[in-house]
Amino acid sequence: MQDQSVKHLTVSGLTFSFFTLEEIEKLSVLKITTPLSFNSIGHPLKCGLYDPALGPVSDSSDPCTTCSNNVYKCPGHIGHIELPLPVINSLFHKVIYNILKLACLNCHNFRIKGVSKHLFVRKLRLLDDGLITEAQEVEEVIADLLSSSNPTNVVNEATTVLVEERLQEYYSRMKKKKNV
Repeated sequence: MQDQSVKHLTVSGLTFSFFTLEEIEKLSVLKITTPLSFNSIGHPLKCGLYDPALGPVSDSSDPCTTCSNNVYKCPGHIGHIELPLPVINSLFHKVIYNILKLACLNCHNFRIKGVSKHLFVRKLRLLDDGLITEAQEVEEVIADLLSSSNPTNVVNEATTVLVEERLQEYYSRMKKKKNV
């Protein structure tokens, strides 16, 4: 008997991630510059939240100025707002709080030692470069390294140096892969 399931409808995984600033600017069709949405007679303002470049808002709206489609065929388009100061994503408050607890306020170094410190710093660098999946995978790389090269699970200076070198190699390889 043949498999009757439709192949393109079978879900094998789901991934969530965030856009980097550069990706947002590439995707954006409009910079939102006014906090006002509509003029005094109810028409969308240019560079406002309902600018026609972002897509039509109703049946009676003019076609989209980006794709020229009507309200039913226009997928909608992304705009962006440039803020004067950096804003912390509220989803990261707990993570940032924990990072600040690990940092010494006098010398600005992390108050963790050895392999954990190198792993943590490398993960932060990968995240800073927009390599979110790689930041999640780097821990597995180090776990594999430690299990194969260190069967006694004793972490000494030589192990720390080996881990630091392997982390640098991994980081360089992932950066190069992203830039290619």
